[in-house]
Amino acid sequence: MTVRKTAYWSPARRAVAATAAVLGSIVWTQALAAVLRRLGPEEAPAAAAALSFAAVATAVAGALALPRRWAPAVAALAGTTAALAVAFAVPGSGLGALALPLVGAAVTWGAGRLGERLPASVDGLPARRRVAAVVWVLFALVAVVQVGRLSAHLVDKETGFVLTTTNPFWHGHECLPAYVHGAEMAARGEENLYDAAHWPALDPAASPETRYAEMTVEDPYQYPPQFLLLPRAAMLLTDHYPTMRSVWLALNVTLFVAAFALLALWVGGAAGRTALWLLPAALSAFPLLHVFQFGQFHLAAVALALVAMVAFARHRDGVGGALLAVAVLAKLFPAVLLLPLVVQKRWRAVAWTAGAGAAFTVLALLVLGPAPFVAFVDYQLPRLADGSAFAFDEAWPEIADLVVVDNQGAFGLARKLGAAKPLAAWVSRLFTLGVLGLAFFVGRRRLGADAARLTRATGWLALVGLASMASPGAWGDYVPVTAIWLAALLAAPAAAAGRRWVVALGLAAAFQYTLAGTMPIGDWAPTAVMLPLATAGLLALLGLFVTTLSVPDAALREEEDLEAVPAPEGVLRAAA
Repeated sequence: MTVRKTAYWSPARRAVAATAAVLGSIVWTQALAAVLRRLGPEEAPAAAAALSFAAVATAVAGALALPRRWAPAVAALAGTTAALAVAFAVPGSGLGALALPLVGAAVTWGAGRLGERLPASVDGLPARRRVAAVVWVLFALVAVVQVGRLSAHLVDKETGFVLTTTNPFWHGHECLPAYVHGAEMAARGEENLYDAAHWPALDPAASPETRYAEMTVEDPYQYPPQFLLLPRAAMLLTDHYPTMRSVWLALNVTLFVAAFALLALWVGGAAGRTALWLLPAALSAFPLLHVFQFGQFHLAAVALALVAMVAFARHRDGVGGALLAVAVLAKLFPAVLLLPLVVQKRWRAVAWTAGAGAAFTVLALLVLGPAPFVAFVDYQLPRLADGSAFAFDEAWPEIADLVVVDNQGAFGLARKLGAAKPLAAWVSRLFTLGVLGLAFFVGRRRLGADAARLTRATGWLALVGLASMASPGAWGDYVPVTAIWLAALLAAPAAAAGRRWVVALGLAAAFQYTLAGTMPIGDWAPTAVMLPLATAGLLALLGLFVTTLSVPDAALREEEDLEAVPAPEGVLRAAA
């Protein structure tokens, strides 16, 4: 694709670059500020909101100076001015405010590189599709506001951040403490860190002993032992949990945006271009915001797996193997992508993945010792299989209904239809076997090197989505992130196929975007309302993944050069 270098940028090109700069500036300013604050006395929490506003102003100043070479210097100057203002307005915030000029210059430079690489169709979009341009601007503003509020909330819990509900089952909840506390227990030699007696979400009598004063441990650690290397490394770098939380948010947002853009650019054509336009909408979707708020690794695992498959497609097997191994050892379900590689006899890719996985396992054994591995095999795996590892409803009967409606997997569907847990566990196992068989079938038929890139990309996403639904703990707070990603790639083909496909895709995406039924509306909603909505959303999720794998390759095949294909503006034009 031709790189566009010019002394003048259209308003549309500048808007895209500015949005990227603002998002990056918000999360990385908060992350670097958290690190810098550790060098001196603790700052007033009120600086969190002030830093977010100042980060926006700094990024906008730098973006307005683009594409000039001195744009990063403008951002640094604006950041310095903003830092002085924050330090004056909030006494004691000087160290954290130093992040503003540093991050501002970096994100402005990155936004400039992004702006140069955008397709030429960006420049004429507002004139050709005014409604689509207005919709994009609105979604971009929503994404900036939501990410900004969330970033400040994670630094200062007094900063209000409510998605759709004030119910404590979601509001203020975090998954990240489970990772950190699991690594903490492994470091002190706990024999069975998976034991339910350690985790309040499974045992109300549990009283976790942690050295992190600002960390509330609730959910249990559920992942393989190898994943503990990541929080263990964080523990070596800092002993301050809020710093871990802010840095992980920045890494999580950056990883998703980078992986989303990489996959869209690799796919190319109208589908890839439309997906890029829908990135702000994806960032403002409720499941994405929940993942960022909770610190859940689910989205990161999906992103790593997708980047790995693109690397394999480019014959960069070493990189792909390392990334896929990390995803599999963290969340298990991305292992479904190994089956198409086996069917296609991509032995080099399989070998690199197995080798990287073995290396990470040996490293984990050396760092953590054998106890977590023994506990995972003897204690945790059987509980994952029968669903008892997720028995939150038994520990807390008052939220039993919420646990059922929030489960968006095969186990959850059986429970919604009235099945007892043992039967639901068998449904989950049979569903798992069905997904594995489907992976072998489509691996040969539609995911080979001769298939269209869009066919392969959507197939990977659909398989990963189905595999995540096989877990007895497939929670609606984050499992639908794969559907949001998939819907963005399918928007243009759906628009080309006709209005009924747009309506069907839009309906499925709307359920996942809003998490309709999987959480209370406001503070509470009766089960009679939530259960049918959650069931409809689950069926829409399942239908989206299965339908994607049944679309003929010819229907998804098109020119795969972003510059060469006129932009249809996909689903936005159809909606207008």
